[in-house]
Amino acid sequence: MKNIHPLISEWASFEAKAAPFLLTGDEILLEPRASSRLTVTHTSWEGFIADQGFGDPADRRFHLGLLPKPFAGDLMAASIVVLLLNPGMGPSDYYGEYQVASYRKALLQNLSRNHSGGRNIFLDPAFAWHGGFSYWHAKFQKIVGELADFLDIARTESLAIFAAQVAILEFIPYHSTVSKVPLRITKQLRSPMLAKQFVHDVLAPKAKKGEVLIIVTRYAKHWDLPESENVIIYSSSEARAAHLTPNSRGGAAILAMLKQGA
Repeated sequence: MKNIHPLISEWASFEAKAAPFLLTGDEILLEPRASSRLTVTHTSWEGFIADQGFGDPADRRFHLGLLPKPFAGDLMAASIVVLLLNPGMGPSDYYGEYQVASYRKALLQNLSRNHSGGRNIFLDPAFAWHGGFSYWHAKFQKIVGELADFLDIARTESLAIFAAQVAILEFIPYHSTVSKVPLRITKQLRSPMLAKQFVHDVLAPKAKKGEVLIIVTRYAKHWDLPESENVIIYSSSEARAAHLTPNSRGGAAILAMLKQGA
């Protein structure tokens, strides 16, 4: 794909034919010495709920039976991008991917950037039953409400505007309940390298020109970005809860950016 950043082109051509789902260059996760500790691959809802460790809140394994989620929303068009560590994992992920065809289709469209209107899938009311929607809507609902009041529109319309403007980018694209992958492994993965390159090649220059706001909520030192007017980096204490309400640093900046562009 000419003139398209490798992060976008690599995931647009990602083949999700059979688990384990891995980006080329991340195969170290499957090496015998690492795979049993770092990964698990369930290929059905039934297999997931039959896991002997089901419900373990300390499960650190990457779930490679789930599609990777390197980003959500349109990274090239979004005016606000939130940088994270890796996608969480809950029962609705397996249920959605293996039992709800429309949800799995939406995930694949998100990867290929063919999603309707470039909206963030995890702010789409069609998937309000999913844990991802519950998480992100809870994070942003007060901003959505304030934007609705500012524009004098319905909350549903405000949410649609918001979902088209906000994207999220993960350092590591694989789902886990808890993420504590050894740094020596992370350094050998290609997917984090692509994510970091995209931030420095595309997002940072746009932030310098005031075209995009970057909020770094997790793994700040590994994104290696200096803080500036349009780059907000959460401290370790802020990152624990990673609040994005209008009263938080990140949330206040997001609301200001949205009002400015309204």
